Amino acid sequence: MIEVTASRDGEIREIAIRVGDVVLKNQELMLIGSPELSTLILAVANGTIENIVVKVGDKVKSGQVLVRIDDQP
Repeated sequence: MIEVTASRDGEIREIAIRVGDVVLKNQELMLIGSPELSTLILAVANGTIENIVVKVGDKVKSGQVLVRIDDQP
């Protein structure tokens, strides 16, 4: 199981995946925004989305777990 974490503080603006989706490494998962900057969160491995821990509008901190990906074939 791989945990994808927030790279910085901000608010979840968009989620591009759903539980059960198959994703590829570097595929866009979600967008974190703040008044200064928006940051794409990308898949760090190929796999299946097991759990989405946040929802649109949630405020997150750097290092917080956002998504869990099952990377087992």
